[in-house]
Amino acid sequence: MADTREAEAFIPSAKEGDNDEYIEPSRPVAAWRNCDGVNKSIASILSAAGVVVTIIVLLFVFSPVKISHVGHKESSSTPAVPTLQGQEDCGQSPEEARKLGCIFDPVLLGWVPYRCYDAQLSADFLRRHGTNGKEEWKFNTVINGTADTSLSFSELVAAGDFSEVYAEFEFLLLHCSFTRRKVQRAAVLGEITDGYTADPHQSAHCEMWTMWRNELDDMSTTVYNKYATCPRTHRNVGRYGWYRMINGHKIYRQDT
Repeated sequence: MADTREAEAFIPSAKEGDNDEYIEPSRPVAAWRNCDGVNKSIASILSAAGVVVTIIVLLFVFSPVKISHVGHKESSSTPAVPTLQGQEDCGQSPEEARKLGCIFDPVLLGWVPYRCYDAQLSADFLRRHGTNGKEEWKFNTVINGTADTSLSFSELVAAGDFSEVYAEFEFLLLHCSFTRRKVQRAAVLGEITDGYTADPHQSAHCEMWTMWRNELDDMSTTVYNKYATCPRTHRNVGRYGWYRMINGHKIYRQDT
């Protein structure tokens, strides 16, 4: 005969009387209900963790600062088209250039941000080539001018304040040799080159000069007072690498 003790424990006895109030006995809580609570807690934790991970990923993807391949920080807002954004320049006057820490390069004949100034190369060129036995390099404010309109090299460099002057052709050749050496040194040493020296148009101009057969003391070619920029990374910004100041405005070379 089957054991009915477990069932009888939950069946009221007839001997207790019909008038006795029947009290439903308490029932044990099913185990699956406890598991359901645990599952809900785990789901809440996983959901919160997912939100945190999503926020971290979004912050990384849309961070305003990224690390470039050469180890320099570059703003993600830097446009693909070369502009002066993110570069150092030398302002709009010799006074402003000095305040910005720029140096007037005597061989380049222009203002260069300190970070792109190769003091060793400039000093080496002046020491080895100097005035080539002359008293001093000569410049003039007018084409093939007279002594009344002439400027000495020291006067030109000391002021660093001129728009353009006529230079001896021999000095132009020295200038071009200097820029070629500067590009070569930058390539070998991994340094940043100023925007004027790195401009391919300037290199082509120097090639043209070296092919000319001018007299070395000819003074029919002009030299501009340049304001070079200094990019943050190794890149060519073309005509945006330097500018002239004319009537208070920055003038870049024409796009050729």
